[in-house]
Amino acid sequence: MMIIKNHRAFDCTKSGRKRRRWTGLILLTLGAFMIVPVGHCQGNSGTDSYVAKAGKIFISESEFIERYELTAGIGGRVQAQQDIEKQELLYSIIAEKLLAQEALERKLDKDTVYEQANANVRKMLSRDELYRREIIRKVTVTSRERDLGIWRAQRELKLQYLFFEKEEEARFIKARLRNANSISRLRIDSTISALRDTATLIWGEADPVIEDAAYQLKMGRVSPVLSAGEGFYIITVKSIKRNARYASMQPEQILNKVETILRARKEKERLDIFLDEILKDKKGYGRPEFIRVLSRSLSTILAEEPVDSVYTITPDIERRVRRICEQSLHEPLAVAGKESWSLENVLDRLASSGFQITDREPRRIFAKLNAQLKIWTQQELLSQTAIDRQLDQVPAVSRKIEMWSQHFLAEQLKQDMRNTITCSDAEIWSFMKQGDSTLAVPMVRIRELRTATVSDMSGAISDLDQKKSFEETIAKWSNDPRAKVTGGLTEYFPIFSRQPVGTIAWNMKIGERYGPITLHHEPMMFELVDKKNPFEASDTGFASRFNAAKDEVLKLKQRGVLNMFIAKLGRQMGFSIFQERLDRIKLTPLPMVTFRILGFGGRMFATPVVPRQFDWINIENPETVPLP
Repeated sequence: MMIIKNHRAFDCTKSGRKRRRWTGLILLTLGAFMIVPVGHCQGNSGTDSYVAKAGKIFISESEFIERYELTAGIGGRVQAQQDIEKQELLYSIIAEKLLAQEALERKLDKDTVYEQANANVRKMLSRDELYRREIIRKVTVTSRERDLGIWRAQRELKLQYLFFEKEEEARFIKARLRNANSISRLRIDSTISALRDTATLIWGEADPVIEDAAYQLKMGRVSPVLSAGEGFYIITVKSIKRNARYASMQPEQILNKVETILRARKEKERLDIFLDEILKDKKGYGRPEFIRVLSRSLSTILAEEPVDSVYTITPDIERRVRRICEQSLHEPLAVAGKESWSLENVLDRLASSGFQITDREPRRIFAKLNAQLKIWTQQELLSQTAIDRQLDQVPAVSRKIEMWSQHFLAEQLKQDMRNTITCSDAEIWSFMKQGDSTLAVPMVRIRELRTATVSDMSGAISDLDQKKSFEETIAKWSNDPRAKVTGGLTEYFPIFSRQPVGTIAWNMKIGERYGPITLHHEPMMFELVDKKNPFEASDTGFASRFNAAKDEVLKLKQRGVLNMFIAKLGRQMGFSIFQERLDRIKLTPLPMVTFRILGFGGRMFATPVVPRQFDWINIENPETVPLP
């Protein structure tokens, strides 16, 4: 990556780049996860068969296997349990496909949240395919290179070396070295910045320039000046011995290990050449004045935070940065070809990506922001190149995009449904009472009028309009002999009973009337006389219990409504499971989160996570529930 000096912003044009400095390709793996290399994610071969159909969408065996094996929380079971999990997972995928088709009917593919998520996946997968075509497929490892690599890997060298920061000083000293022994004996003037030391060289772990020179160097000889890493080296071989680790490997193991290392090195060389070619005419740059605004804002806010070794942009920090940068939020901060990102866009992405800051000094933050923006800009330019080449239409890529698209549509519809579902106080109290029978609950007392006919209710309303009291009206028009005597006054009852009267009454003011409504085929009107709440609003302990119960009730309602909804969609659209094909599928259990490392940097989930949604299959009569 470019070294930032004097607060200059990055530039992805040819004049703004240095050869062999691109660090966007992520090569690290995480021990807690499984990493799927880009070359191993080729998709199906076009001869896939299907295990189910949901509406108009067929579910392929390959999609089912991927979403079983590469999803966290399943797998690793005995066969009987695995058969159950296979069935549950398939029903969950069917539910997703049904919801996705309903979402399309509702035009949710025009929603900006969906469009952004789908566009991001399209870019990442297309860029990954570009890497496969331009890097992986154009790199070969010859048998001669493999044989030479195996020979070198089995030999461990002990080197003595001189390191210099400046090439002219290295060449000056090299001219005065007569043989290998001279490296140890030569006195070097203090005005020359040099380091003399020894090192053990294991093939595959050092800079290739150093390796090539060392393995070709005879003992007692001195190498020429070697440019490697951040300086210049002069080396000599002190001893050679058998490398125990490599020598203990089976022939197939050492072959695979050596080929992996050679391929990675050649891919890096090809990567540098390709990036020079592809980015030379692309427009990509940052605007330093606004990177500086963001850097200073972050520095100011982090200075108020407790001292820490690593800072991330929490929601609170993001909110405070927005307030400080309010005048600049919509200013373009970076440009990547057809895309332009405002300061607000960049701040959102930094927060959502877990961007880490290790130094609160503005210049340090500027440098780190600049480096991150350069990676994102290069990746965006490569994504645009890939889509311009229509790599998103390659069958293996388009199949992945379609799977993610259906997942996003289903999740968008589910979220829209959740947003429409609420729970009343009565439902929450009822839930709490079921868990604690001794719990005191809110009570209401009403005065009610129930009539035999709608005509009688109309007569009662006319009397009320003529300023007659509610008790008099009840005594005249009620069809309940007891109510005629009591004036329709009820005993106190819990707000979750006599629904919907209890809920309505709880939300009324004393003295208010409600109605008429039809309850149990009878016209009804009522007046709130009194209500009792056993808990004070200032009781924070109870408020916490109440809010926790509210969250649980809401989740139960959402789950229940969603299951009903999916069951109804299943009846309307139809679905089928090809059981024999499902039973024949052999699975390799991998119970862990699985990431896919992408070409040109970045990572994503290897496959969309499948939320468990199979209870809908047991609902026998979903037609009684209206579609939300």
